[in-house]
Amino acid sequence: MIQASLNFEAPRSHRKDPASSRRAEDQMRRSGALKGQRLIALELVKQFPGRSSKELAGLGTLDRYQLARRLPELLELGHVRVTQTGKEDQKWWAL
Repeated sequence: MIQASLNFEAPRSHRKDPASSRRAEDQMRRSGALKGQRLIALELVKQFPGRSSKELAGLGTLDRYQLARRLPELLELGHVRVTQTGKEDQKWWAL
């Protein structure tokens, strides 16, 4: 059930982005890399709840920038929630 809901298909690139960005996004979708990164990010949040994307990057195979893209997608899909107090880093929690 979770795997099927990770196939969110709304475009991530913007109209003003260069064509290369749209091609890269399309390639990630077709290859399954996008879904794979979402699964990895979700598993990291489940294993290490309440961590920032920077902390999660040090605990897994995705870098901070990949996590910075995938975590908001997981939030939009309803798999995680995020908290932030004051100026501290955002903390991610699995639902």
